[in-house]
Amino acid sequence: MRKYNYEALADAADALNDATEDCRECPVQGKCNCDKHGCLLDAICEILRDRACLADAYQAAAQRTSGDHDKILNGVLGLCGETGECADIVKKSTFQGHILDRDHLIDEASDVAWYLAELATGLGVSLSEIFRHNIEKLKKRYPDGFDPERSIHREENEDA
Repeated sequence: MRKYNYEALADAADALNDATEDCRECPVQGKCNCDKHGCLLDAICEILRDRACLADAYQAAAQRTSGDHDKILNGVLGLCGETGECADIVKKSTFQGHILDRDHLIDEASDVAWYLAELATGLGVSLSEIFRHNIEKLKKRYPDGFDPERSIHREENEDA
């Protein structure tokens, strides 16, 4: 299986869109689709769509085991419980002399994923939309990557 740096691909797609926005060869809805640029942009977008489809396919599969109930409430409370279980595993490793049980932590993290999918479904959005929203928020908050100063003064930088 080929491994991609998805963040770099997303940045490349954004940069290519920006750079070709005024391409006179084939402007289609403000985006270039000419032979010079279009194939590269299509390839990048296809890889990114495949990644989003994986999250959305997981969400659909997870819903097979969900019942007919308030998915928002179940999702939020489930996230609280399962992240608490993750925290407990790390706490025992950090402060109580236990060896970090990676398999147990992975098992609990998979439960976190299930409840996030449950919450997303309750909100009427896809997991890929939630992931995309988070990346966009982080790009605005930390345009040049994480910066402790921007984190410390986050309220000052929120409008930036």
